[in-house]
Amino acid sequence: MRDKKRIRAFCNRLARAWEMVPDWRFGQLMMNALGEMASMGRDPFFPEEDEMIAFIEEYVKNNSPFVRRS
Repeated sequence: MRDKKRIRAFCNRLARAWEMVPDWRFGQLMMNALGEMASMGRDPFFPEEDEMIAFIEEYVKNNSPFVRRS
């Protein structure tokens, strides 16, 4: 059985990522990030939580107007 503590940790990281794009609705965040994953040839159904949250965090970092890029 999977450790249920992973769920809270994932949700906490998801909340921090979402706060980087506060004007996006939740569905918008998920469709944008998962659509990007799918467009890269990766089926969003299969990644484990650690891979999924890392992808979402990187996606948001690259698409947030609040993140400084050089």
